[in-house]
Amino acid sequence: MGDEKELHKSEIVQFQNWCEPVISELLGDDNYDRFCQAALKEYDSFALQLPCFEDDMNKSLFYSNCPWMLSNYRALRGEFNLNQEEALDKLRQISNFKHTKKFENESEFMKSIYPKIAEDELLREETLKRFTIKKDEKYGWATVLPESDAYIAVDYTKCGITDWFREQGAPEIAPIACEGDYIQFALWKGLKFIRTKTIANGDEICDFRFVHENKRV
Repeated sequence: MGDEKELHKSEIVQFQNWCEPVISELLGDDNYDRFCQAALKEYDSFALQLPCFEDDMNKSLFYSNCPWMLSNYRALRGEFNLNQEEALDKLRQISNFKHTKKFENESEFMKSIYPKIAEDELLREETLKRFTIKKDEKYGWATVLPESDAYIAVDYTKCGITDWFREQGAPEIAPIACEGDYIQFALWKGLKFIRTKTIANGDEICDFRFVHENKRV
């Protein structure tokens, strides 16, 4: 687990580097290093208890959000003594900035693929495969592909982010993680992402629907 801990710690450092402009804007230029050090200290406090995954999608979904967000949130609450509302507001801005930077840093190949999903049946089928979680794991996800008139329809019936944040005593973070989906799927030109339910907000499922932009809903 030691190598894994350092790997995911390096990811947190990378995310903090991406977010330096918004962190400095929210907390002040002089507090950027202080914030990053506090977040890394928080990460070290729980890193050895982080889960291991066999399924690549579970691993990707968990580690692209959970440790980094919890570390930042606890730093805002602890080191900066912010109340819950203030900390969530700043975490939301930092998280959404990170999601934007993440997709800006996507490969040019992937950026060229996203706009084609709306019109290419093979890409649609491949996308549905990517939404399919192959292994049921603690703090992982589960999906089903329901009958639907939508071009792509996926229901998440289990959410690792919600489960883990709840266990860490911070369930209020989970809905913020969900906002990144809208940033990601804005790249899927020609498709509109619609979601009316999320497990993070107390629903039984997260209903992901993608319809062509010119289709009435």
